[in-house]
Amino acid sequence: MDIHFPMFLSIITICSFLLTSLPPSYGREYESYRPCNTTYNCGSLINISYPFWGENRPRYCGSSDMLELSCDQNHSTTIQVGSETFTVMWIDQSTHTMRMVRRNLVPSSCPSNFTITLNPALFFHRPQTVENMTLFYSCDPQFSNSLPTEIKSNNFTCLNESGREEQGFYVHENELQKYGEGLTECDVKVQVPVSRNVALGNEGGNEALNTALAHELDMQYTLELGCPGCYGSGGMCGRKSNSSQFSCYCRDGVQDLTCPDYGKHISVRNKVIIGITGGITGATLICIAICCSRCKVALWL
Repeated sequence: MDIHFPMFLSIITICSFLLTSLPPSYGREYESYRPCNTTYNCGSLINISYPFWGENRPRYCGSSDMLELSCDQNHSTTIQVGSETFTVMWIDQSTHTMRMVRRNLVPSSCPSNFTITLNPALFFHRPQTVENMTLFYSCDPQFSNSLPTEIKSNNFTCLNESGREEQGFYVHENELQKYGEGLTECDVKVQVPVSRNVALGNEGGNEALNTALAHELDMQYTLELGCPGCYGSGGMCGRKSNSSQFSCYCRDGVQDLTCPDYGKHISVRNKVIIGITGGITGATLICIAICCSRCKVALWL
């Protein structure tokens, strides 16, 4: 018994040392990695990740301040684009497409703010299902009377910021290409993305305009070219704090594009350590069994 007890203590000490020397991946992760590894979940929107951020996903886990998602008390998701607030219906991360609808639309107001700037710098593009409809108002009365019949039918009335009623009209993309050179006598010109299926074929008037503005809108967003490589290396896509520069958040730090190739090295090392630890643990159990057996023999004697 006296011979085996020091051996037993030595084995326990070795096991403890090996277990505490496991790679960092088994310990505390890089503090900025874990938040970006979480997803946005609100109502019907689940498992939404980069380039979006919001709620439990910090700002640096998204690609732009513009792509913040907010979950309201009704478990509905909203996003602010320019001066407009939209309700997000769904997001298809495989096609980088999101469907949204304008929120808090005031039909009687002149649509000076109903606009989305569609360019790569703002991360939004319009698919083929969307057209840019152009709205004109605060026009010279004589000019309005001289408009082609095709455009006159697209008339509407609205209240400007002063509360005064304005006469206006809207023009589809194909009409703008045809009559655009003559549409210069209006003080206000606003481009509004609307669903092509709704915008085309309507009969004009306020009702048709409001229907087009209130209809669901599909938009495509930009995903940085480096993001797939970051995900492939085990990282999480994001950006540097207070910057728009893309960054790859890894378990052990932040990188510009991808995480270092620690995978194979760590895997082999883990297997060796686990194998040694398992072997020593088994030997320890055998020693304990032998000691217990000898103790029983001694007691019988």
